[in-house]
Amino acid sequence: MIYTDLDDAALAGMLRPDETGWQAVSAAILESHRGFPDTTLIEGLWLSDAHCADAVSQFDPSSDRSAVSFGQVEGREHCVEADSDHSITLFYRDAACRAGRNAYEEFSPHKPSTFQPRCLVVLIEPESRAALRDELVQAGRVLTDYLRVQVNYTTTLSANPDLGVASSNCALGLMLKKLHEADLEGQRERDALAWAQANLTLARQQYTLFKRTLDGLSAWRPPAAPPPPPPPRYQNAPPGAPAIDGPSIERALLPHGVAA
Repeated sequence: MIYTDLDDAALAGMLRPDETGWQAVSAAILESHRGFPDTTLIEGLWLSDAHCADAVSQFDPSSDRSAVSFGQVEGREHCVEADSDHSITLFYRDAACRAGRNAYEEFSPHKPSTFQPRCLVVLIEPESRAALRDELVQAGRVLTDYLRVQVNYTTTLSANPDLGVASSNCALGLMLKKLHEADLEGQRERDALAWAQANLTLARQQYTLFKRTLDGLSAWRPPAAPPPPPPPRYQNAPPGAPAIDGPSIERALLPHGVAA
């Protein structure tokens, strides 16, 4: 297990000027800056409420690693034990150790922590840091690249926030959001069906009206009136539509001396 202390500088970088505290909701391991899948090397991730700096006296109450420990329960020597009052399990891949619960997966939302985290605990897949080093070298991962952890969290705005109340409030909000999403299950399909049914009813009404109107029309039509005669020709009149003077053309084409 690797303990990383979240000092005041790291915590300050997570808060805006008007925010007074943060509470973790979910987390996941991202790829390294060079694209190496670091998530394949990490088995679990926890946050605890006490600092866990290296080389600190065991009598220093400000630093404590006991909230997340390994192999402290008989029969579960290969499992990580986390005190739920002082830590939050973000994800844990060992199904046997987590009793088959599916809640502890990457990006799985949890009830926000009732404390502001001060220590990040990482459980690696290899047996030791030396084994991890050898595995990274063999896989071609650059050892100087940092482990990238994405944490989703909520923040408080009160000057003296009650993190326990804020955690319960966020948990209830998340529950109501899930219930609302469950109520909307199939709503889009039902709306589309209702819209199609309304359009079908309107089309049938329009068809019936058109059919009745068409059936009511008489099939007899009076003869059309002849077109009006062309206007009389006079000198300097504008050109009119071309016309064929049949008899004059016929007389002009006949030979001399032949009667038309």
